[in-house]
Amino acid sequence: MELGYTLFAQGDLDLAVRSLRRAIQLDPANATAHYRLGVALCEQGKVADCIECYRRAILLKPNSESALMNRAFSMNYDAGSKPAEIFEAHRAWGALHPPRESIGRTYGNDRDPKRRLRIGYVSGDFCDHAANYYFEPLLARHNHREFEVFCYSSLAESAEDEITARTKAHADRWISICHLGDQAAADRIHDDRIDVLIDLGGYTTRSRLAVFAWRPAPVQATWLGYANTSGLTAMDYRITDDIVDPKGTDHYNSEALFRVRAPYLCYRPFPNAPSVCAPPVLKAGHVTFGSFNNLPKLTPEVIGLWARLLRLIPDSRLVIKTVQMRDGPTADGVRAQFASHGIQADRIDLLPWRVWTVHHLARYGLIDIALDPFPYTGVTTTCEALWMGVPVVSLRGDRPTSRVGASLLSAVGLPDLVAEDHESYLRAATGLAHDLTRLKELRSGLRERMQASPLCDEAGFARVMERAYRRMWQVWCNVKTDQTVVIPSRALPAAAGRG
Repeated sequence: MELGYTLFAQGDLDLAVRSLRRAIQLDPANATAHYRLGVALCEQGKVADCIECYRRAILLKPNSESALMNRAFSMNYDAGSKPAEIFEAHRAWGALHPPRESIGRTYGNDRDPKRRLRIGYVSGDFCDHAANYYFEPLLARHNHREFEVFCYSSLAESAEDEITARTKAHADRWISICHLGDQAAADRIHDDRIDVLIDLGGYTTRSRLAVFAWRPAPVQATWLGYANTSGLTAMDYRITDDIVDPKGTDHYNSEALFRVRAPYLCYRPFPNAPSVCAPPVLKAGHVTFGSFNNLPKLTPEVIGLWARLLRLIPDSRLVIKTVQMRDGPTADGVRAQFASHGIQADRIDLLPWRVWTVHHLARYGLIDIALDPFPYTGVTTTCEALWMGVPVVSLRGDRPTSRVGASLLSAVGLPDLVAEDHESYLRAATGLAHDLTRLKELRSGLRERMQASPLCDEAGFARVMERAYRRMWQVWCNVKTDQTVVIPSRALPAAAGRG
């Protein structure tokens, strides 16, 4: 089993899977082996198989926190998982972390609804991580006269970098909690008298979501890192918008949904991004589609639809760029899936991830049209594509993670590229492919369009979020009869930023 784990860490996915399967043959009751096999299979894009591995691990070890969390996360990729099932999977993880009411938490926070508030952000990604394309513009634009900003970092100090340094400079207070357990971290946050505490990680790596079960702050919300419920009954709000979470979807969340203006985030582009180039179709004579999303998002349904698109436009090509393409057998598996739909390998370019962001962004010069996967759409890949002048076709689906693309495209004035089903997805993609005039216009104007849109309005978005925090605080001030922790009701608050 340890050999399989080592091979996985080195990126040898196929060998890791083989080793872990052998470990399970030798010890079928080893829950950790089933869990690690699930992680490796997910990295290969075999989502249904990975969910089954997590299920087996949970049967063997019902309180396996990692297996429960990864199962819930992976179900976002799976078209066969229904919203109610995804919600129950998140609740199963959340059940491991009920509100720790036995500690008798009380708050010394002044209940003045208009005073300067202490806002705390909890994350393990205050470094060179995609989350900072969205968090840094908010942090840099905070009104420090009205809000005192604390950053609680679970990032190992050895992993800190220049972005960490910028984050420290923007924050009023920086506190490392990487060496603290959940209760100790919660005690520290409570002692700092934080008024509104924001989780930035959700179910992603280095998240400290379990800290929130200890209710260190009177108001707690999750935002940014994960577009789905926390599963925690101790979490008061999830900040979203009415495209990602339209009316009628609230019951799939353990928190109240606090809807701000769409999109629910703000994007700060990489400052040294290459200049936008002409659409490659003008020189190549054929349209090139592309996707730079993580491989688990490229499910059999996605590959099947993309293969249909390639058949509809016989001379077109497809570029897939993702870190897993470093593993030869995994790349061969992707080619084999397309071949099963009649698409030959010479029409597919599989590229590994590039280390430097500027090189990664330059790769968008290879494609004319970006294809958003489903039911888990891109976020940063969509923003990057648009910034590099590449239009994106997205499919709106039945869960929050399948509607982020719709929110982003609507924000930049391209709602016609948001499809409601497979057929309209194909129509949108083929329509773009046959309209070279529009491709050229979009290529030359998308960057300016983004700059003028809500997606890149840093100052405006900071005010939206600050109004949201103020409203959450006012609700707490109004509903409290004393300063002992009480789990708030799930009444939907008024939306922020609508005027």
